[in-house]
Amino acid sequence: MHNFKDKNENVRDLIDLITEAQPLHDMLEKSGISKITEVNRIKKYQRKGDREGILLKVKKDNDPEAIRVLIDLKIGEPAVDQIIDATFGIGNDCDRRIILYAPGTNTNDLQNPAADELVTFSLIQCLQRYPLGFSLFQIDEKTLTFGLPEYLEPIDVSDDEKLPFGQLPSKERVLAHTFWNVYFNSFNEAFYKPWEAFDDEVMETSDWGHTIYIDCCFFGEIQLYWDNQGVRYVIKQEDDNHEYLKRVLDLKMPELKNRYGDDSMEFENMVGRLPKLHIKYSDKRLDWLTTASPAEISEFAKIIYDDAWELRWFIEETADRLFEDKVA
Repeated sequence: MHNFKDKNENVRDLIDLITEAQPLHDMLEKSGISKITEVNRIKKYQRKGDREGILLKVKKDNDPEAIRVLIDLKIGEPAVDQIIDATFGIGNDCDRRIILYAPGTNTNDLQNPAADELVTFSLIQCLQRYPLGFSLFQIDEKTLTFGLPEYLEPIDVSDDEKLPFGQLPSKERVLAHTFWNVYFNSFNEAFYKPWEAFDDEVMETSDWGHTIYIDCCFFGEIQLYWDNQGVRYVIKQEDDNHEYLKRVLDLKMPELKNRYGDDSMEFENMVGRLPKLHIKYSDKRLDWLTTASPAEISEFAKIIYDDAWELRWFIEETADRLFEDKVA
């Protein structure tokens, strides 16, 4: 593998080599496009220096209509950004989408958990249920051959699992899911499984993005939400064990107000119901993800991760002290 110091030059040269007649036909056939009679270039594009792509019109034997094909090449690890752009950006009206990556060290990938072949493969496998025509290939830049490591062999989607294009999750949903399941979860290194990042259905933005469990003298949850109203926490007790959460909040509310701001908190304490605390953590809108860089997203995820876990330990330590005082 190479360390691509001049990513602009290398990715441009490589995409030109790939789109020469024989390598291009080999790749198209490997992606399921056979009996090719004509290939026409529509346009080339470049993204952030380490990605280059091309849009093609491909005609097949006995098919009067040409199909539109996107080929997107990245130096280093394949990235979620390639899938987003191919689905919702420049490739939104394509019939086939071919994602390529040339192994090598790309410094842009170092602090970007969404640039990961396991994560990207997981997302493509999730999207195979929809008629998007995705293929993922690793390219050997010496032989100009295409394939995948054995551990990334795709799983066929049965007809029963296939869904119409109209049910495709929105760009905002895919970005939100990536934020929570990749950027946020990657900081929990002991339990993070990038190959499972998109195993579940892409979450709705109205769902909580992550849950941190409180497990001390009572059971509870900190649910983390992010939508276009901002980031918020919902803290609640799940059992009725002496209303420890209420006692924690009664004792520590001044500290919490000092930490988050009086106007950012709403305490629900209704008769016959367990208490809940709502905290408005940030006004940053979810659609910020559409313009933020991977480094900015990773930094914001780390800030939320650290704060939410600190809040969890704060609640547990306070509750345990109250419990110890009670039984002493």
